[in-house]
Amino acid sequence: MILILFLFSISFALDLKSTIRLTIENSPYIRGLSAERLAYEGKRLSYRSNLNPTMDIEAGNFGTSKESVSKAPIYKVSYSQPVPYPSLFNITKEIYRKQLESLSYRIESEKNKLAQDVYLLFFQALYLQKLLEVLEEEVKIQREIKDFVERSFKLGETTKLEFFRAQRELELLESEKTLTLARYKALLEELSAFTGKEINSLEGELSLPQWKDLNLEDVPLFVHYKASQESLSRLLKAEKILGRPTYSLSLTAEKVSDREYGFRVGVSVSLPIFYARQGEMLEIMSQRELLLAEESSQRLKAIAQLRSAKRHFLEVSRQVQRLEGELIPQAKSELELALKSYRLRTITLLDLSQVRKGYYDLLKRRLELLFQAHVEYAKGIFYGGSSWCGCY
Repeated sequence: MILILFLFSISFALDLKSTIRLTIENSPYIRGLSAERLAYEGKRLSYRSNLNPTMDIEAGNFGTSKESVSKAPIYKVSYSQPVPYPSLFNITKEIYRKQLESLSYRIESEKNKLAQDVYLLFFQALYLQKLLEVLEEEVKIQREIKDFVERSFKLGETTKLEFFRAQRELELLESEKTLTLARYKALLEELSAFTGKEINSLEGELSLPQWKDLNLEDVPLFVHYKASQESLSRLLKAEKILGRPTYSLSLTAEKVSDREYGFRVGVSVSLPIFYARQGEMLEIMSQRELLLAEESSQRLKAIAQLRSAKRHFLEVSRQVQRLEGELIPQAKSELELALKSYRLRTITLLDLSQVRKGYYDLLKRRLELLFQAHVEYAKGIFYGGSSWCGCY
């Protein structure tokens, strides 16, 4: 029992792929979408409902007949079989196939949407995790500065004002670290709810992803629209066939004497004079037009979003490269020099604080820009999914 409780209490450190995979597997909505296959199967079978045969049986003698019922109780038997249009079966198979194809791409599109949400949540949490590492380092440096100032104050080498300033800056940094830790834990709890696993940390590096060009014709969302339109076009053809005259063949056995029966063969035709499936056809045409309009709107939105995201992503990438290549190494050297200079009393605590703050602000700015890059990159996941990011 203790072992079972221990296993259930284990927390996990997950990477991006595992987080997205578990979220998709744990999503009731994604699992529930597959149930729509039953609706499509039911619609396909409904087209055969008008092919059921009919059978009439008449028995007994009535009126002035003096024949004995026991001689031949069955008076008439009639069997009628509707004759189907062969093309209807082929079209219903195509409709079903296109509906399943549309559903599969719709499920992929919904997975992409969920993956985008989890991707953003993951990198927001990873950003805070890396920010905590920077804050931890900054707190450590500031604590060393504060201890040095405190020793100098006790030896009478510095003022009480400098000691208070160093102590206050340390308290502010520790407060910022505490708030960041609370936000980080809240995001981990949110990810845990998505994945169904207790997550205590994340695995991964906050670095620049590689932007890719995307062909919208291969995007699951737009393939779903295309397959849906094709299935509606075939539905329209099926309704036109159902609107044609329907034929039935009949075979009748009817009593002609005491114990003799005669047989007849007949053909009946229903004439759709007043109603030939116009209502169903108008409904399908309306659905197809709405779907075309929705696809056009989504396509324009995708083009605008991806173009804007790429422009912002490239600018953020240039700034990150400049920070990593020039500004941060230079600021780090300045901090090392400032720490030595303060111990030698050639600069003031205020000068040291400004240099320290400048260096760690650059580190934080780098993390912010990297997170912004992933925010823009995530817009491509909504359309391209795994083929875009390779993250699930």
